[in-house]
Amino acid sequence: MTVTTNIAMSMRLEVDWIRSAVLYRDEIYTWRNGIYALVSPEECVRAVAAHIERNPQLLGDGRTEPAPWLLSAVLAFIKSGLRDVSHVPWNTFIEESARREHGPCICVPAGILKLSDFVPVHERLLPQTSDFWSRVQLAVTPDFTASCPKWQSFLQRTFASDHACIDLLAEMFGYALWPTCEFETFFVLFGPSNSGKSLILKTLIALVGSNNVASFPLYKLSDRFSLGEIDGKLANVVTEESFEKKIDTTLLKALVSGERVTVERKYHPPQSIPLTAKFVMGTNEFPVLRDESGGIWRRLCPIPCPHVVPEADRNRNLFNELMEESPGILAWAVLGLARLLRNQRFTCCQSSTAQIAKSRLASNPIAQFIEEKCLLVRGGLCNRQHLFNVYCEWTHTNKFRQINRSEFYRSVELIVAQPVRPRREGRGGPRCFCDISLNDAPHPAQTTPISDGAVIHRRNILQERQ
Repeated sequence: MTVTTNIAMSMRLEVDWIRSAVLYRDEIYTWRNGIYALVSPEECVRAVAAHIERNPQLLGDGRTEPAPWLLSAVLAFIKSGLRDVSHVPWNTFIEESARREHGPCICVPAGILKLSDFVPVHERLLPQTSDFWSRVQLAVTPDFTASCPKWQSFLQRTFASDHACIDLLAEMFGYALWPTCEFETFFVLFGPSNSGKSLILKTLIALVGSNNVASFPLYKLSDRFSLGEIDGKLANVVTEESFEKKIDTTLLKALVSGERVTVERKYHPPQSIPLTAKFVMGTNEFPVLRDESGGIWRRLCPIPCPHVVPEADRNRNLFNELMEESPGILAWAVLGLARLLRNQRFTCCQSSTAQIAKSRLASNPIAQFIEEKCLLVRGGLCNRQHLFNVYCEWTHTNKFRQINRSEFYRSVELIVAQPVRPRREGRGGPRCFCDISLNDAPHPAQTTPISDGAVIHRRNILQERQ
């Protein structure tokens, strides 16, 4: 055996953390306090040097100091003998048979909590084991027999007894525990100051554990090392999100959907990996998001917090009182996750749906223009140049940025589908838009106005024509 092999084999027998270590993306993790923790390269090298200092005979030839190359060689040899779990989804069992039996789970102080919706409450907790691959542990263990009356009272007041919104919030809390992004949703809690948004988000962070939460504003996601800080987190929670700065909506959609993105960490090569952190943020004013594809609106779930707590009724110690109910609140969240998994969708909240329609219209000036100045009329015709002239006057009056003619035509076609061959006024006349008419123009009796600010998509109109 070589000196490198002797040292590595000796360490495997004598060093505790190596016996329970695994390899993940070429980094060493060892099982400590119920979860796998990263062992930094510096810690590994120090461990090798300390082991050689305790056992100098391993060097042979009367040497007492290891060469720097030897430390690296021993570390590489140790890595080669570790179990590689890079292919194993996190928060699942390493062995495939146990993974199929128990499904997704998550570590809690008292053991391993099953998250599948079909698991009875009394069978949800498993003992801790190094066969479970997880890098996170929740701050509390749920107690399914405990109640949380102060939390329930707070929610009833915050959401004005809107039970659909309260159920949606429970599902949001539970979704933060789920190891995948299969429901492709991010959440925005919005409302005036002192409406309970921050307290809700502080409670979420406390249940999940501050070590398991990142807090990067959306406009910083494009920064070089931001995604590296989100890797391995359960959630990215921002209590006061600012939507005034430009946001990369393409990147946001990829993150919310759990798609592979390029992640950089300092002193590490870039990696293309999926991130599973759930995005939750609070804001006073609902954001204006620019996304013509509609993908961001499909993923957005707004949660309104309309009720302002009067100064005389504010409880400055409410958060500490809620933390006394944290086992019951976490059980409430787990049951919300079970409902989400059972229904395969989030609870429909009327106020949330109405806000999406309203904000989608506000985020698209062309849709606003059509909402205010036009009617969708089956069989109607509208001169394109005349419509553009009316649009120019409208933007000047309302102080909107005016786009050029070609861009305006394309934007209208995204809202009101047009036939492949353009229609004209009479033989050889100017081109017209179909199925649209100005409010002050004569039109057929059958009209279809845009309802609730919803943008009518090309696919829907074409299906109706067929």
